[in-house]
Amino acid sequence: MVMKKYLQAASSIMPNESGLPRYSPPALLEALQFLEEELTNRGFVFQTKPASQAEGTLKLTVSDTNGIGMIAQVKLFPMLASETMETISQANNRIDFIREYTLPGGTVTLPLPSARYLLEVSKGPSYKIVKQEIFINANEELNCQISLPQMADWSGEGWYAGDLHHHSVYSSPLHGGTDDVIESPQQVAFSMEAAGLAYGALSDHHNIKNHQQWLATATSSFLPIVSKEISTTNGHVLSLGVHSDVIYKIPKQEERTEPYLRQEHIRTSDEIRALGGLPQINHPCDRNPAISLDPKFRDMVEIFDTIEIWNGSNPMIPGTPNYDAFNFWMSLLEEGRYVAATSGSDTHNIWVDDFHGLLEKFSWIIASGNQLVDSLPAERQDIIRYLIEVLQETTPIMEEWAENRLGSGCVQTVIQVEQALTVESTLNALRKGHSFLTSGPLLKVSLEGKGPGETLITDKTSVSVDITLLSNVPLDRLCLFTNGEQRTYFTLTNRLVDTESEAQGVEGVYDYSLQLPDIAAGQVKWIVVTVEKGREFRAISNPVFIEAR
Repeated sequence: MVMKKYLQAASSIMPNESGLPRYSPPALLEALQFLEEELTNRGFVFQTKPASQAEGTLKLTVSDTNGIGMIAQVKLFPMLASETMETISQANNRIDFIREYTLPGGTVTLPLPSARYLLEVSKGPSYKIVKQEIFINANEELNCQISLPQMADWSGEGWYAGDLHHHSVYSSPLHGGTDDVIESPQQVAFSMEAAGLAYGALSDHHNIKNHQQWLATATSSFLPIVSKEISTTNGHVLSLGVHSDVIYKIPKQEERTEPYLRQEHIRTSDEIRALGGLPQINHPCDRNPAISLDPKFRDMVEIFDTIEIWNGSNPMIPGTPNYDAFNFWMSLLEEGRYVAATSGSDTHNIWVDDFHGLLEKFSWIIASGNQLVDSLPAERQDIIRYLIEVLQETTPIMEEWAENRLGSGCVQTVIQVEQALTVESTLNALRKGHSFLTSGPLLKVSLEGKGPGETLITDKTSVSVDITLLSNVPLDRLCLFTNGEQRTYFTLTNRLVDTESEAQGVEGVYDYSLQLPDIAAGQVKWIVVTVEKGREFRAISNPVFIEAR
């Protein structure tokens, strides 16, 4: 399952890296299994590195700048003897970090193998990132205190970050599901808060058994929203904010007609809406037809209030299902059809150790496979060569993504509500698209004071576009999309502020805020703004619309 998940993501970003023909993820997985078996049969041995048996203890306390303990995300990256604080973050062909979180009060005690680590403490896009080199010695306890500064607080303007798509143990076979998930609702809530989220939906498969426990996680700083991910024969539908168990009636084979399937989708969405909830289509362009929206039903996408265009199970890079979903959503805007965009981490493992040890094994497969490929049956050689190239070319991208943008809140839907953050105000903001999607940057887009999901009615011939863009990591460029498939790119030059903090192990703050050149109000009907680092999207706004007075 882990290799399948990795290959699904890695192979999807390969077409833009190579001109080789593309093979499907199932075909690549079968080729990988064949190659691994062939290597073993021919005496090639993969040796895992023994873990350190000696353990010490890290006792960590994280507080805000006022000394108040806080829930925060903690990552520990084991460092080789040759690695420094500067080089550890570079691609090194391994994924072996440890992900934890501090509990309410700000503390966590962790038994750890004796080693040198890069300790990274964070709390989502609104906080800076603190990094520190630590040593865990055998049979010793290290007490470490971290003060985590806030980078920006937009809650005063009604902005709140959330995750709409997350799973718990109630998606596992223990409760009638099929996914290997072990986390309790309370663990998920802590994990979400550690990622800086103010609201979150626990959307388990097939049942609503988590609802009571999920609602019990509410605090003054976290709003739990009940949900369910409904499996249909043509995609996954989110029943957001509904306490009842909405059931999609899967037909018998002889009743499986297009009119029935269409009507059942409509009935399910109408029922969710009638119960005060929000119907959403999840991962509409997934490579697995069973969980994606059948292309022949895309003409009825408006039966949903929102569409998940950014799913955390794969990067937002050209070639991926996420990028396909983004392009589908943009095509709807071109046709004058607006369904507000959302994101969701789709986390099934809050510890994000899915890919641990995988890159080391892939390195062995690449090196050994290159020695073996010419002696394989002729019909196998092309796909094996392509498989090896996929693993080689995508490893740096996949490693960086898995270490930094995977897990609870790895991609967030940041909404703006008019008054207090409640379930009702959250659903209203999501429906209207008063939001942006992000895996890091904070992005505000304004047309003469109008934001995402709003319409500027003007008699001006041109209007200004104001961008507020803050980030705790450097970014590369911004793109302004407008109707007519027009796009304009702007290079983001590093504008690092608060450089004094860097000397104290606190990552700097990058302020890329700018005013874009005026746009022709008579020609432009809407704008969408994206932010990129390398080939990967890091933030996407919902559209701001323009109408002539």
